[in-house]
Amino acid sequence: KVFGRSFKERHTEHKKAAELERPDDRIKLFYKSYPSKQTKTPVSHNIRKGYFDNLRQVVALSVDRSSTNWKSALEDGKIFHWPKEVVDRLAKKKRNIDLEKMD
Repeated sequence: KVFGRSFKERHTEHKKAAELERPDDRIKLFYKSYPSKQTKTPVSHNIRKGYFDNLRQVVALSVDRSSTNWKSALEDGKIFHWPKEVVDRLAKKKRNIDLEKMD
């Protein structure tokens, strides 16, 4: 989750924490499991699962909190707001998608 900043900024924060320079970062299992390749802090091979540098950030859902579109969708009992252009594009691809079931 990201509040008050972009996903790019949050990724930069994660990257910095993966360098394990600060004591708080060294105790977090995620950063010990996926340290930066540039870290000078030794990490046990029993804990390390890979390197942060090899991870890819994937954003499943992003909401612009300044927009009122998402608020009205939630008030209608739906999770997603489907803009007309998206619905039209899906229809052109001849996908059999029931948008009501997706909410």
